[in-house]
Amino acid sequence: MTGANSMFKVVSVGSAAQPGYALSVSGNAYYNGIIDAASLAGACISDSLTLNSSFTAASSKALSNVYAYASLACNALPLTGGTISGGLTVVGQMYASNLTVLGNFQKLNTLDFSSSNLIVQNNGTGPALLVYQVESGVLGAQPCALLLAGSNVGLYVGNTGGVGVGQSNVTAGYALDVSGAARVTSNVSVSGALSVAGNVSVSGSITNVRPILIAGLNATFTLIAVASKIPLDNIAVDNFNYWNVANYRYIPQIAGYYQCTANIMVTTLSVNAYPFIYKNGKDAIIGTLGYNASYSSTNIASGLLYLNGSNDYVEFWAMTMMTSGNVANSNIALTNLNISLISN
Repeated sequence: MTGANSMFKVVSVGSAAQPGYALSVSGNAYYNGIIDAASLAGACISDSLTLNSSFTAASSKALSNVYAYASLACNALPLTGGTISGGLTVVGQMYASNLTVLGNFQKLNTLDFSSSNLIVQNNGTGPALLVYQVESGVLGAQPCALLLAGSNVGLYVGNTGGVGVGQSNVTAGYALDVSGAARVTSNVSVSGALSVAGNVSVSGSITNVRPILIAGLNATFTLIAVASKIPLDNIAVDNFNYWNVANYRYIPQIAGYYQCTANIMVTTLSVNAYPFIYKNGKDAIIGTLGYNASYSSTNIASGLLYLNGSNDYVEFWAMTMMTSGNVANSNIALTNLNISLISN
């Protein structure tokens, strides 16, 4: 013992007492008995502390506020509120219900092992692994995660949530960016446009699904002498959900040429009807005018329209020159709007 001061209850071993600490040890310390954690609160260990067996203490005597400036090693360590400015070595397994690492994290281990595992086991209600990127108080200023196989990039998670595979970046506007060949052994469903810059090799069949609309009326609709929008509310087919039920518009999100056909039949003989197909609020396709004194006839407007896949929209309008008997038939086979993508 280098010195002891009973008045101030200060003990130093191997060196002068450190100000503010009840126990100061310079050199290695070995203790083979029971450590009363309450008496070690605030201890300063300038070299290293080795506990060759498990450390057990009641919760009221947990090892707290212990500063080890070199290294701290033991088989089991209940540490609450402590700071380790050097290294922490755990021989065996380490269990933590909450583990927080503050500051710059360089490398978990510089050694190579023939077999290494990182296992995250979760029995709670939250995610098993949560990586939360915060840079200078701004969420997402830096990438969230980067997994490397040697110098090769395996997986990259950017600051907007996009995922890069085989590259350490994500092209703006894409949720998934893959560099290299991708293999899919099951089905792939694409609800929007699919753009491929290179070759596509398919060993099976390709089902080309294109937007299709078939819409009609749930009830009859009275035509007047000026063009009126037909409130199509009986949607038989809309496989891409492009029909806007609030304003009776078809607003496709895939650019291309669409075949548009509007059919209308009035319920009374000898009554004529003009069908129109509107694009962006203006008549783009004008249908035929026809009627027959012996039977009701269906009047048709049909043509090809280019829609930009963004804000272009199509509507069904119609009018009649008659003042009576001008009711559009509600049978979807007779009064309808058909739209399908032909080419993009």
